[in-house]
Amino acid sequence: MKLGEPKQDVDKLLAEWYDRCVGPAAAPDLAKFYAIWERFWTKDILKSNGSRRAGSTWPLQPGYLADVKKEDSSRAAACSTRRLPSANPRAARARRTLEKAFQYYEASVLAYQCGLGAPDSVED
Repeated sequence: MKLGEPKQDVDKLLAEWYDRCVGPAAAPDLAKFYAIWERFWTKDILKSNGSRRAGSTWPLQPGYLADVKKEDSSRAAACSTRRLPSANPRAARARRTLEKAFQYYEASVLAYQCGLGAPDSVED
């Protein structure tokens, strides 16, 4: 990776980051995980009913949590890196940190949607 070169291949940089962050065994799952949330934050959020400033995709209130699809959370959970072994202690630490962040986000979505009485927010 060369700093200061704005025309670098973004996909190549991301692949390198995923690999260095969690190791080669978990990198594909981490890429899938981030692809789910990139789509949500760049496309789905534009249709969100959540409170936000006019013309902005950044929500000011947690209302956007009502628009997180159960399928997205399930697919993201399936991409979890916690089950994959790592010989690299730094990668293992990164995996644990990412997993905790996802668990917090997932719990926030479920709690918010349960509070709204969203019919598909919890499994029977």
